[in-house]
Amino acid sequence: MNTTLKNNYLAQLLISIVISYLAGKAGFFISEGSGFAALIWPPAGISIVLLIYWGYRIAPGLFIGILLTTFPDLYVLAQDPASLIIPPLRFIISAGSVLQAMVAVFLLKKYNLLEYEFINTGKVFRFFAIIGPVCSLINATIAVLALQQLGYSSFNSLSEEWLIWWISDSCSAIIFATLLISVIEFGHKRKQLVASFILLWLIIFNVILYVGKAWEEERLDLIFEQKVNASIDTLNQFALAHVSLANNLKGFKAYRPDMTRSELAIFAQNNLPQHPNVRAISWIERVQGKDRDEYQKNLREIFGDESILLWQSAPNGMREPAHQSDEYTVVKYIEPYEPYKFAVGHVVSFDDNRAAAMNLAAETGELTMTAPVVLISEPIIPSATTIYQAHFN
Repeated sequence: MNTTLKNNYLAQLLISIVISYLAGKAGFFISEGSGFAALIWPPAGISIVLLIYWGYRIAPGLFIGILLTTFPDLYVLAQDPASLIIPPLRFIISAGSVLQAMVAVFLLKKYNLLEYEFINTGKVFRFFAIIGPVCSLINATIAVLALQQLGYSSFNSLSEEWLIWWISDSCSAIIFATLLISVIEFGHKRKQLVASFILLWLIIFNVILYVGKAWEEERLDLIFEQKVNASIDTLNQFALAHVSLANNLKGFKAYRPDMTRSELAIFAQNNLPQHPNVRAISWIERVQGKDRDEYQKNLREIFGDESILLWQSAPNGMREPAHQSDEYTVVKYIEPYEPYKFAVGHVVSFDDNRAAAMNLAAETGELTMTAPVVLISEPIIPSATTIYQAHFN
């Protein structure tokens, strides 16, 4: 390399930043749409060559260039400089990339493999083995573990992601290190031969990459379309089944306007077995605040249970007496009763999700459904939805 540059550390540092940045951007551009990693990563090979010629002291420049590469737009970095290290994923992966190159150079020097003519077959093999598959273990492991620990990747996909990262760095290190050394060291004719050979395989690799990506996108689109169509069919069947059940209940209510507990139990026994996705059917009534005590007394007489009261869900998921209100919307009956008897007296209107669905059902006369709700029987996460149909006496 140029002797002037060899003695100018600042120039080396700036050139290292620019080259590693542009090389990284080229890798992301070529591998656009590949997911979490660039399938072609030129800095893996270029960093090794720059460290060979200029020494470890340019490592900060390589690190800065690769770190800047991880930002899609430097304007984002200018607006939020803290994003360089928070979250730390960019910082860790960039450091791992430079560490990998430094270890590769250390091993090449230790085993005296810096023979640029590539004549000794044994040395050439060991040279490529070190800069490729051996040292690429470093950043593949650091990066994938960082992705998993910081919540960007699931543990189940670690092996696949690690393998892709390792292959990408291995191939890129061998291709671009050889290409750059041949440009620097070889005579004109040999340089052209090596460069042409490498570029040919790089073009072939890119063609395979793009064809493979196109096939994979087509395959994923087809799978997605199949799953969407299957989901639509399932949802249509689900909706038709629940509409049927709701219509049966509506007809039953018209026949028995003053529905009793035993009548709802008979209806549930006759209809629920045909609808396995429905856990329970409840009858909910609106109660004026002034009638609360009388209504509560009536519930206790119906069920023979003096502990029944109007209740609501507390923030901790437990039951607590319902707060004072001008109106309550209360679960009066529920079937099957035994597994869900605790629901009797539940003031569901204090839940905004349920209240919105009930009010819409009353306004439109149509079936309405809540977003996923937390059940008292399963208080950890939302695990069900509730469907409402309004009935007026």
